Amino acid sequence: LATALLGSLLAHQRDRVRARLRAATGHLLTLAEKSPGLVATFDREFRHRHANDAYLRWAGVAREGVAGTLLSEALGHPFATQIATSAARAMAGASQQLQAERAERLLDVRLEPYFGLDGAIAGFHLLADDITWMRQGERDLRAMVNASPEPTLVLDEDSRIQLHNAPAEAMFAASATELVGTPLAAWLNEQGETPDARGLRARRRDGSTFPVELRLGSMPGEHGGRSVVTLRDLSRDRALEAAALAAREQAQATLDSISDALVVVDIAGVVTAFNPAATALTGWPREDAVGNAVNDILQLVDRDSGEARASVLHGVLQQGRAARLEGGRDLVRRDGERRAIEESASPLRDVAGKIAGAVLLLRDVTAAREEAQALAHMAQHDSLTELPNRVLFQDRLTQALATVARGNRGAVLYIDLDRFKPINDTLGHPVGDKVLQEVAQRLRACVRDDDTVSRQGGDEFVLLLQRLADPRDAARVAEKLIRSVQEPILHEGHELRVGASVGISLFPQDARDAQTLMKQADTALYHVKETGRGRYSYFTDLMGERADARMRTENDLRLALAADDFVIDYQPVVDARTGRFTSVEALLRWRRMDGTVLLPEMFLAVAEETGLMLQIDEWVLGKACRQNAAWQQAGLPPLPLSVNISLARFDPARLLAQVDAALAAATLEPRWLEIEFRGEQLFVLGEPARALVADLRALGVKVAVDDVATSQASTSQLIDFGFDALKLDIAVVEALSDDERARRIAEAVCRTGAALGCQVIAKGVESDAHRELLMRWGCTGLQGTLFSPPLASTAVGALLGGAGVGPVARRA
Repeated sequence: LATALLGSLLAHQRDRVRARLRAATGHLLTLAEKSPGLVATFDREFRHRHANDAYLRWAGVAREGVAGTLLSEALGHPFATQIATSAARAMAGASQQLQAERAERLLDVRLEPYFGLDGAIAGFHLLADDITWMRQGERDLRAMVNASPEPTLVLDEDSRIQLHNAPAEAMFAASATELVGTPLAAWLNEQGETPDARGLRARRRDGSTFPVELRLGSMPGEHGGRSVVTLRDLSRDRALEAAALAAREQAQATLDSISDALVVVDIAGVVTAFNPAATALTGWPREDAVGNAVNDILQLVDRDSGEARASVLHGVLQQGRAARLEGGRDLVRRDGERRAIEESASPLRDVAGKIAGAVLLLRDVTAAREEAQALAHMAQHDSLTELPNRVLFQDRLTQALATVARGNRGAVLYIDLDRFKPINDTLGHPVGDKVLQEVAQRLRACVRDDDTVSRQGGDEFVLLLQRLADPRDAARVAEKLIRSVQEPILHEGHELRVGASVGISLFPQDARDAQTLMKQADTALYHVKETGRGRYSYFTDLMGERADARMRTENDLRLALAADDFVIDYQPVVDARTGRFTSVEALLRWRRMDGTVLLPEMFLAVAEETGLMLQIDEWVLGKACRQNAAWQQAGLPPLPLSVNISLARFDPARLLAQVDAALAAATLEPRWLEIEFRGEQLFVLGEPARALVADLRALGVKVAVDDVATSQASTSQLIDFGFDALKLDIAVVEALSDDERARRIAEAVCRTGAALGCQVIAKGVESDAHRELLMRWGCTGLQGTLFSPPLASTAVGALLGGAGVGPVARRA
């Protein structure tokens, strides 16, 4: 009975435990069903015993068919294989944590053993969360790191490298296996700077170091605890900084070495740079000038009036365009001394293109101006009397005639001294010179300041009277100067007496060109000499006769162009040292129908005034280029051929086109053509003429200037124009024997040419004495009848072919 009672009690107790176990299990199953994670229970044979809805949806199986099925049947062998080992360990009593993948989903899996009623492990629970999203975040992070153009590292909580990109490998010259897992500090220097410090040095795998900048940032969210580091190799920056420093030092050295004064200002006109030449010119030390307003440093005044003038710098700052001013201004130094200057300024712009300041160059031209003035004075004044010479008188007469349209009326008085020759011959040249000097002073006293008294040579003088209200005023001046000249001249207790005869021409009544007026006055003077000296006479030829003659000349020129009546003679130029031919000049001639041949000076004025010279020049260009090409094709030594071009009608575009066309038509290289301009025409045109010369030289054509000694050209103009050759006119060369002033002029031109590095060619060389003088002064080329007269093309060809390769003998 006791045994039966005990058995009944134990059975009851067992039923109660089982009931409680079923209740607990049901409670647990209810919790599992409500869990968002995957929950499943397996027995020791890996057969399903239970699964929640989340698991069933993930596995893709129905609840009715899952119980008793193997894990591999429901989830597939790959997944079963992934967790098999961990499941075995779980059933051995150890909880397992792993990641497994199925159908492109990543699971965070936990395996827990469970026990049966007998206390033995009956199977395992599978608890899993879908962490695919975490894998995507990791991929995104890796993609972001790889996409960065900068070297980038991802560090874990211990500052070890977890991720990196290719630029990082290149920076450290290390592979992925050498970087991943190593602390960042292993790749930095040992000074202990913080990772985001600027100025660190990093270490490459080979041990070499380089400057580096680090930027450190934390990673929020699921990446929390990690940090991202971007790096920048500062080696190039440091090199650029060093280069910039060197460039600044070089720029400063350059500024200091510039011979012209250089001043740099900001937009407000405050000086920011000042080179030593500026200090020398202005008298302001750099430390005093920098930081001050440029107006306080540069005191500019008008050269003539002394009135204050603004620098071109201010216009450049306002308008943003480069500017240049040659002459007319003086700089007042800090000590009060005045210096002649030339200015040029250019704007400075910032990166946005806005005006940020300007740079000003000041050139001290005091010495050059004085030299130019002295040279111009020598070239334009008579050495004995200091009166204007032929050249200056011609210039002033030309200027006066240019004002006729504005109502200017005037006269030319040609004066010849009576009884001067006996005094000069008997008492000697020194006495004769004194008489001429005294007469020059008396003539000056007879006219107004704006009238001109000129000595033409010997005992001949010419007066230019302007703004005559009445033509009879010219007669009154003539009477006055005749009386003044007749007054006795005292010399060593003796009275010397000379007289004066005067011929008068009026403008514009008699003529409007200088040459005709001079000729008419000379004709009137000749009439006075024939009919009785010591008086004056007006020119009395009828104006109609002059007009008819001029019209006939113009018409004849037009016919000559149409009939090809012009011819070209050629005159060689020889090397002053070797006597070899160096070039040839083309000389225009007009062969009239009556057989006479006219030189250019006999029709040039009419041709220029009517514009026919443009057509004539074009004809000469084409003819000369073809002739030079023909000589070369015949095997003659190639030489430059010089062609005279008039600038009376200034048309640069037309001239450049004509030159280009002539060269092309003749298939002649540009270097074998030289264009020669008259200085009196060229220099008055200023900058446009300089641009024309530059354009011609850019084509490869040589450019020469004729009459350089009498054209009032300044040294600065000769420098700016950049001529290939300077030519001494015939008048200067002819006067070398008996005119000290002419010799000084010629020597000055030769030395100027040598200083400029260009050829100096003397025309009209007719004697050995002239040749020797010119060679002594450094003249490089000689042209004249001493070597060869102007010849026809066939004769020049023969001459070049026979002697062009060796020294040229002088003509007998």
